[in-house]
Amino acid sequence: MSQRAILLANRLNLQTAFKSEEPIKQIKNAEDLFRELLERSSCSNLLICDDEEKGHSCFIKNTYGIGSDKVFSVRNRNHKEVCLIHIDGVLFPKKKSKCDCVLFSENEFFFVEFKSNAANKTEVARETEYEKCYNQLLSTVDEFDRRYSKIGDDYRNRFKKVCAFAVFNPTVPRTNASQTNLRRKFSKKVHMDLQFTNKSKIG
Repeated sequence: MSQRAILLANRLNLQTAFKSEEPIKQIKNAEDLFRELLERSSCSNLLICDDEEKGHSCFIKNTYGIGSDKVFSVRNRNHKEVCLIHIDGVLFPKKKSKCDCVLFSENEFFFVEFKSNAANKTEVARETEYEKCYNQLLSTVDEFDRRYSKIGDDYRNRFKKVCAFAVFNPTVPRTNASQTNLRRKFSKKVHMDLQFTNKSKIG
């Protein structure tokens, strides 16, 4: 296990903030943390997908058999250490309707929700997916804010960039009235940018 990854994970203080959640109760050390809840990578081009077989989001080496349209691609030019927190289906059970995962590095912290199956839906159905995605991200941000506030810790201050990503198929229009309205609402509620895109960068 990379020492840099362990230091990065410890910096976030997850075990204290989420100590009441069942997966956290099982964690005794850094090895447990990465086996049960986290992944790490320092690849120059990070690829993340929501893996239905595993039941949670994860890093992948390539898009073969998956398709680039279902992947969140993050450019990591300087090979920074990046950790992925399994949120939906791991830290929280599926029924709690949280976002899929969190990515964080030394300077960035991203909430990520995948909705790549929205491309072939009608406009009305896509509007519903936008709303669902918005609510899952909002619920997760609220949860993190509340948990860290409870222990007197502001996790946001540790990072230069904290934002949320709604990952839709690239064929879905990048900007429309619904997305603009949801971005405005999101910013007003949690003081954070919400982006509808399947690409970003670290560093």
